[in-house]
Amino acid sequence: MRNFLSTCLVGMLLWAAELHAQTGLLQSPISIHFEGQSVTAVLAQIEQQVAVTFAYNNRILPDQKLTGDYVQVALQTVLDEVLHGLALDWELKGDVVVLRPGRSVPESTPAYCIISGYIEDGETGERVVGAQVFDMRSKQGTLSNDAGFFSLRLKADSVKLVVSVLGYATHGERFILRSDLRRLVKLKSDIALETVVITDAEQIDPLQAGGASVIDVPIAEISRLPSLMGETDVINVLKMFPGVHSGGDGTQGFYVRGGGPDQNLVLLDGATVYNSSHLFGFYSIFNSDALKDVRLVKGGFPARYGGRLSSVVDLQVKDGNLERLEGSANIGLVSAKLSLSGPIIKGKTSFLVSARRTLLEPYFAGINYFSIPLNGNRLGYSFLDLQGKLQHVLGPKDRLLLGGYLDGDRFASGYEIDTSGVNNDFDFGLRWGNAVGSLQWRHEWSQQLFSNLSLLLSQYQYTAESRAGLEFVGNSKVINTLTTKSSVKDLGLRWSFDLMPDCHNWLRFGFASTRHVFEPEKYAQSVTGSTDSFITELSQPIIRSLESMAWIEDQVRLGSRLNMNLGLHFSNYLVDTSAFWSLQPRVSARLSLPYNIGLQGSFTTMVQYIHLLSNAGVGLPTDLWVPATGAVPPQRSQQYSLGLDKKFGDGSWVFSVEAYYKRMTDLIDYQTGVNFIGNTDWQDLVEKGGVGWSRGLEGLLRKNKGRFTGWVGYTLSKTDRQFMGINFGERYPYKYDRRHDLSTAFIYSLRPNVEISAAWMYATGTAITFPEAVYYAPSSTQLGFWDLNQGQDLSVIVDYGGRNNFRLPAYHRLDLNLRITKKIKWGERYWNFGIFNVYNRRNPYFLFLRADYAEDPNSPEIKVRRMSLLPILPEVNFGLKF
Repeated sequence: MRNFLSTCLVGMLLWAAELHAQTGLLQSPISIHFEGQSVTAVLAQIEQQVAVTFAYNNRILPDQKLTGDYVQVALQTVLDEVLHGLALDWELKGDVVVLRPGRSVPESTPAYCIISGYIEDGETGERVVGAQVFDMRSKQGTLSNDAGFFSLRLKADSVKLVVSVLGYATHGERFILRSDLRRLVKLKSDIALETVVITDAEQIDPLQAGGASVIDVPIAEISRLPSLMGETDVINVLKMFPGVHSGGDGTQGFYVRGGGPDQNLVLLDGATVYNSSHLFGFYSIFNSDALKDVRLVKGGFPARYGGRLSSVVDLQVKDGNLERLEGSANIGLVSAKLSLSGPIIKGKTSFLVSARRTLLEPYFAGINYFSIPLNGNRLGYSFLDLQGKLQHVLGPKDRLLLGGYLDGDRFASGYEIDTSGVNNDFDFGLRWGNAVGSLQWRHEWSQQLFSNLSLLLSQYQYTAESRAGLEFVGNSKVINTLTTKSSVKDLGLRWSFDLMPDCHNWLRFGFASTRHVFEPEKYAQSVTGSTDSFITELSQPIIRSLESMAWIEDQVRLGSRLNMNLGLHFSNYLVDTSAFWSLQPRVSARLSLPYNIGLQGSFTTMVQYIHLLSNAGVGLPTDLWVPATGAVPPQRSQQYSLGLDKKFGDGSWVFSVEAYYKRMTDLIDYQTGVNFIGNTDWQDLVEKGGVGWSRGLEGLLRKNKGRFTGWVGYTLSKTDRQFMGINFGERYPYKYDRRHDLSTAFIYSLRPNVEISAAWMYATGTAITFPEAVYYAPSSTQLGFWDLNQGQDLSVIVDYGGRNNFRLPAYHRLDLNLRITKKIKWGERYWNFGIFNVYNRRNPYFLFLRADYAEDPNSPEIKVRRMSLLPILPEVNFGLKF
């Protein structure tokens, strides 16, 4: 018995030793590269690196060329991926690898499996939007949605899965697909090149949206471009692309393909933002440090978007770092900002908070120090914005996200004049701001169905207040105060679904409903200090409306070359006793041609149930948001586009050209000579039934890879308006019609930590209404401009021609920037040094007439004067990331 036990023990020890030796052999790391080689050549390479010998019958080896790249990968992994991909089974006996025919899924069996899951940032756990997920063997692919979710239905077989997105290293893996799988793919920064395990020369061409007119801006690229006084800005970057431009220095909003600023749908985590500008249009309200994805759609609108005519800017806020605390701090000449993100419960709950505030108080204090004693004038401005987000992981298929944004701008000006016997003081203040909130429940119903249920809140309001005081010696001071308020408030519910039944279809459908509350204007005046003091209050009626919509769209791939997006958008609008509804077909397509050429086209119809009554165009946010009513119908548009794109070399260069035509109806504008409401119903002060036309040709040459990156964009366009009660019913140029618009942006990496960038832009001048002639008539009963005759005993008759009959001089400027970064123990620090408006171009803000009496006091010469805002300015910015 004892001998038997001893024999068993020795046998077990020998077996364990052999098993340990085999396990150690299988875990031996090898580095091997093969491209277009035979199976036997690949096996021979493995034998040279590891002490194994392959035993097989030559007849079982397929006549197939292999390509792969492995760096320090375990032998077992290499054997699994290479041999199973050839339908071969293997077994290690000692140091001999025995190969046998494997059991693969028969070709005649229509067996399919689903690979689904999420794409994440490997360091932060942030879900990645728009990642390409592609099987190199079947040539099938898809994209991750806004929540990072993807789903692929593939034939059960060997799979070579590649995941790629700009800013991250390519992820690759091989496996045999025999049943439904879930994958959580964690991507690493593109700096970590060792994460690239598999390389393949085949081109990745996943299922993608049909059509063009879509601009994606990598967040990392925004901070590398020149900025205004060190403050980088996402909207200002978008304005440098074809078809998008600003109205000039000091102008609110932005303009897309001939549309107005109210025709842009700006979404922050799905909630509408009504005013996107700080500092009179020079900055946007969005802090790029808190954003993870920015997309501009200017044509070929998918059916899931609605309610605006010209564009959609869809901004996604970071969800928050689930793994570790991270943050950034930044200080420039205009503002300072701070962002923090990290786990509350690691891997379960995270937070994000971001704040930004102006640092302009010392500038205005210095200005006021000299101006107040000189002429009594004083000036002030500031803004503040706060953003936060909470994320909670309920489970592998559910997440809750609560986000909020709040901002506020304040502008103040005034003067005080104290002369003999009279004291006169005046103060003007303006406050405006947004409040935006969203609560989202993201749920995965199955491996092919995903939904996002959102409760959305949005509010925009402004308040303007003036106070005038007048005091004569011996009399009480009379104070006249005027206050004007306006606001719009939204409360909405949106439930959207993504269904991915196969690699050829991506269905999106859902519904939404929003309750609008409009307060066009509330006016109050009070006069105190006199014997007849009084208070007057006037208000436009508050208008409540309900806007609902439903949509369905299919992002479909037909064959290997044609991608289409077919959609239908239904909307319904209820206001007072009136009801409007609209059925809007949408279609866009892209045909992939040989030689990396793509042909694309689109047709869309849009309806907008909200209007913006714009003032004379100054950069103050005093425009009024008003709804469509029974007397003022909604705006409508149709847009057609056709384009071509071409990739060069390895895809680092892309050239695209696109032509578009857009027709808009039921536009409104103030009647001639009116730019305020007062106590008259606003519906009686507007011209209705306006028609707009916009047509253009856009070209873009862009380089995305290498030490030198950037783009050149050009737009040739023409935009007109027509109202029966304006300009005698004749067509006239839209104020922001730009015949030529050219923008260039370049970034060059001198060294890994040193970059220089430049941006130059040129645009045809803005169209304005300007006098064609000025007449002096001493006996005239018409009242002229006091600044023309400067108190002379002359009346002036000003003869205006047609609407927008004159153009300001062309706008152009050059900005330069130098960025220096340095890795430090706990993160990164960087400096930005730059120059705004390098050659000090005096771009016009507006023109005015001035009488010059220098040569002949009796016959003054009328001259055109130019008012400009920003001269050459330095840019300095210091930041930390950790």
